[in-house]
Amino acid sequence: MVLPLLIGLGLLAILYVVYIAVLHWYITIPIVVIILVYWNRGNIAQWSEQRRLRKQDIAERKEREERAKIILEEKRLERIEWQKRQAQKERKFWDDIKKKLEDQKIVQSALPDYTIKHNLKPRQTKRKSQKTLQDAMRDAFQPQFERKSTLGIKKCYKILGLKPEASVLQVQFRFKELALKYHPDRNLHSKLAVKKFTEICEARKIILELIQVAV
Repeated sequence: MVLPLLIGLGLLAILYVVYIAVLHWYITIPIVVIILVYWNRGNIAQWSEQRRLRKQDIAERKEREERAKIILEEKRLERIEWQKRQAQKERKFWDDIKKKLEDQKIVQSALPDYTIKHNLKPRQTKRKSQKTLQDAMRDAFQPQFERKSTLGIKKCYKILGLKPEASVLQVQFRFKELALKYHPDRNLHSKLAVKKFTEICEARKIILELIQVAV
């Protein structure tokens, strides 16, 4: 009989506490919140730490992206600067060649004046006979391009990879292509490239002189 009475009194006490809590909710709610926070303080601390780490990771990722953008921009500027320097070198190279071509003048030796009478030496039988006037005139008026054929004109065309009937424009274009390929600035450690560059320069010079004299 005592146990049911105690249970009833307990329930009444609980109901009374609930009634007081509901009646004074503005006090009860903060107390409940404080109790819950204190009870789950470990989970709250873990959640705060995870949130802090997530924010830190986001900040580091943004910093890496900014650094990567800066590095890419610096590389792009360096590449543009290098291209400008290469263009200036090529422009200077071709300007020098153009200046040399403009300054170069093909000076032909004057023909001897055979209208002036010379006192011929008496003919000696033991020595070689002097050239006749016809032989001298034939040698003097022999075309310049025939005399220069002994310099290996066929080899010059072969070096440039052209046919003997190639025009001046074709010679210039072919020389520019080979010069860019075998230029010493582009082949710093290649003796073969330097030799090849010298050969094509000499071949071009001989062919242009031949074409201009023949014209």
